[in-house]
Order: sequence, then structure tokens, then C-alpha cells
Amino acid sequence: MDNIPFIDTHCHVLPVAKETKPLSALLLNYAVLPTFLSAGMPEKLANGIAASSLPKEEAKRAVLAYLPIIAQTSAAEAVCRGILAWTTVQGAQITAENYDAIERALHEKPQNAWRASFRQANLRKALINVNSAEGAALFTGKTLLPADFNEYFALIPTFDAHALHPEEPHIQGVAKHLGLSLETLADYLAFIEVYLDGFMQKFPVAGLKISEQYFRRLDYAPQLRENAEKLYARGANREKALLDFITMHVFALAELRGLTVQFHTGMLWREPGTENLHPTDLCESIRRFPKLRFDLLHLGFPYLGAAAAMALNARNVSLNLSWLPLI
Repeated sequence: MDNIPFIDTHCHVLPVAKETKPLSALLLNYAVLPTFLSAGMPEKLANGIAASSLPKEEAKRAVLAYLPIIAQTSAAEAVCRGILAWTTVQGAQITAENYDAIERALHEKPQNAWRASFRQANLRKALINVNSAEGAALFTGKTLLPADFNEYFALIPTFDAHALHPEEPHIQGVAKHLGLSLETLADYLAFIEVYLDGFMQKFPVAGLKISEQYFRRLDYAPQLRENAEKLYARGANREKALLDFITMHVFALAELRGLTVQFHTGMLWREPGTENLHPTDLCESIRRFPKLRFDLLHLGFPYLGAAAAMALNARNVSLNLSWLPLI
């Protein structure tokens, strides 16, 4: 462990909260919420608990009603085990009997308790994924990080054609903050480069997240700039040709800066089909950017063999096992 510079748990939570979330919201985090939904919890109820917008007792009753159903799933088991270890409350599971004790222990933990945990586990740095809106809030100063954040963490901001869509209000806000125009494709590409360089100057950046498999196949193909300019000029910002051009531009920027690009690969929660989620769709890009490291999250599950073959045959492909035990 001493020789590993970063630990990547594929975490999506920034250590910026002014107060501890309720236990119910922690249980319905990004990893476990789909498991509650699969057990039959209504989506509106689940989202309300996750957002801490429901009365505390109502959220507690709902969570305790569904926990026994999902207790043996790997996702719920891992999160519950982590919460019990963090709070040092006795018990093999979270139940009605120990729920309030866990809640109290969470709120009694000092805000800097994670620092001691890093030292105890001998961790040097952990990586945190931030989505496009979170990244914009950090960059423009709307979200502030702890003073010693850079000592313990590095960021993987989401940078791709969907995340940086020029019509998104938070992207327009970043452009305004930088005093840059998004009017033409040339303006927009210049904005992406300035934004990326500015982000790297402000924060420790370990790589870039490409989240586009949530919306499309990863079958990027080279596109003529002339065609991309025409599409951008007429506002066709969802056309595959333009999206390909923009994301491959991000690949080129990352390659020049020695950054890794990290991809969600494989299954999507609550999506039964996997035919459009194959990691081998990236092979064309892997060949075109031989100096750019492609990090395949979740080992492309269920296409484990294909992902392993890609890493075996391409020196610029690495396999990321985060979340694989939970899946």
C-alpha cells in the first residue's frame, strides 16, 4: 500500500458538508439507492430520503422497512459494514435496535475524523469523482474545499461533450466567469482548454471522467472539423458527429497533459440491456491515442473477459476494479 500513490474507490462525495447527513441519506447513497429501488421502494420516496428532504422519522421508518429485504446484497452489506465500523456501534447489521445509536455516533464524529482514518489506514491520497455541475461550483468558488484538501485528495472532474454541453447553465456560468464566449465552435473548444488548464491550476487533477456511456455507445469516430462547425452553428449539439468531435478534442487535450481518461464501462443500474455497453467500442480511440491512458471502470462488467483482453493487448489500457465487488 505504501507504494500506491492513489486509492480510487470511485467516490462521488466531496468532504465539504457543514453537518453530517442523516443515516437514512447515507444508506441511500449513489451505490445503494438502486438496490432499494429494486426491492420495491418508490422512486420518489428514495430520492426524497437521499436528498434529506423528508422528515427524519419518516425516512427512518422507510429505510428500516426495506433494509431486511436488501441486507444480503453486496452493496448494502458493504455500506452497512462501513458505517458500523466508522461509528464503532456494535452489531452485524443496522436494525431498529441500533439505528439511533448509529445516528448519534455519526453526529458526534468530529468533522476532521476522516483525516485520522487516512493516517490509520496509511493512505496517501484518495480520488474523488466530481460531476460537471460540482466541478463548475468548485471552479467558480461557489463550493469551498477544506484548506488541506490537496494533501489528502485528488479530483477526477467530468469532461466530455455531454458534461460540457454549451447550453447547460453551469457551463455558461463558467464561461462568464472566465470572460469567454461560446458562440462558435472555435470559441467553445478554446473555452474547454482554458477551463481544463484553470481547473488543473486550482486543484490536484488525477484524470478526467468520461461519463457518456450513460447516454450513448463509446464508439467515437474521427469527424471533419468543417462538419462539426456547421452542426455547432445550427445548434445541433446532440448530433453524434459533433459529440464525437468534441470528446476526441478532450482526448487530445488530456493526452498532451499526461492525464488519464476514466470511463464508466459495462452495465447501468436498472437497465437490463447491455448490448450497447461494450468496452470494445473504445478500441478505435485507444488506437488513435496511444499515449493516452484509458481507465475502464468496473472492469466493463459483464464483459470482464473482453476488458481484460483489451488491457492485455494495449499498453495504454488499465482496468479499474472499483465497485466490482458491489456489482
